[in-house]
Amino acid sequence: MSVRQRPTEQSPHRTDELRQDLALKLFSALLVLIMAALLLMLPPIVNDQLEAAVDLLRQPVAEVVAAAALLAFAAWRYRYALGIALVLLLLGAAQMTYFIATTADGRGITSQAKAWREVRATTTESGRRENEPNENGRAYLEWSGSAVTLRLRSERGTTQQGFNLAAGNPGRPYLFSARLTGWDGRLTSSCPLLFGIESIRSYYTFRLERQADHSHQAAAYRILPITEQKWGFRAATLDQADDLPYVWHWNIIRQWEGSEVKLAIYFDGTEYHFFVNDRQVFHRRIDDSPPQRVAVGATTLGVEAGDPPGHGEPEDVICHFSHVELRVQD
Repeated sequence: MSVRQRPTEQSPHRTDELRQDLALKLFSALLVLIMAALLLMLPPIVNDQLEAAVDLLRQPVAEVVAAAALLAFAAWRYRYALGIALVLLLLGAAQMTYFIATTADGRGITSQAKAWREVRATTTESGRRENEPNENGRAYLEWSGSAVTLRLRSERGTTQQGFNLAAGNPGRPYLFSARLTGWDGRLTSSCPLLFGIESIRSYYTFRLERQADHSHQAAAYRILPITEQKWGFRAATLDQADDLPYVWHWNIIRQWEGSEVKLAIYFDGTEYHFFVNDRQVFHRRIDDSPPQRVAVGATTLGVEAGDPPGHGEPEDVICHFSHVELRVQD
């Protein structure tokens, strides 16, 4: 004898429990997803493997796949969501600790220098200057407050020096800094901070350099004239730093880092310390005690080595600086 079973019906109370459970799982999964997104917005850690992984995650397809996988996994079990959230919190704490530690020196020196004497570039609030075109090209200088724009057009290896400033007596500590807010020119152009200036053809330079793969490196050089000719220069490398993932990189802590780069040179009386976005990239002693004169600049490499003047295409470079500031400890 067969027995016919009637389909069981879930009680309204059970249905409500299932809905609440599903809603809580989705809510916890969304919180995990938001935490993961915030983690990507924190200042990056200088590490090749982490940088490669983050770059991969920023690809549109990878972002969708990773977000879907994270959402599904976190919604599966509460303990999975809790575990992922804990890992993300630890990673976020590590990133913040790293950011605070690596910018501590730069932020500390900037704070300390606020009490030092400020060297103003000019007594006028704004203005414009232009040189008479000569064998080295044509240069323009515009300023307004602490903002400076340099425009250089040249077919030679040339550096325009804007506002050559005295950084105190020999051996006195100083901090020279500026934010690079715009940089238009060829891959070989640069917008450096100049220091130890002896003449228009003999000085030191600290600058960012753009690479073909869109990465950046910081470098410092001793610039000397080519004695065999009346134009051009040669550069002796002082130091370089290759891994700068925080350059032109927006983050939720310092949103200005997405569109500006802060360059700074701190002379402590003995050594020169070089900073990019408050991270010290290298430091070194310079034994020949260069003059305490500094400036912002615009540099073109000009025609290829060996080509005579008048046989190359003029190179244009425009450098926009803001927050140009020189502080000297008296």
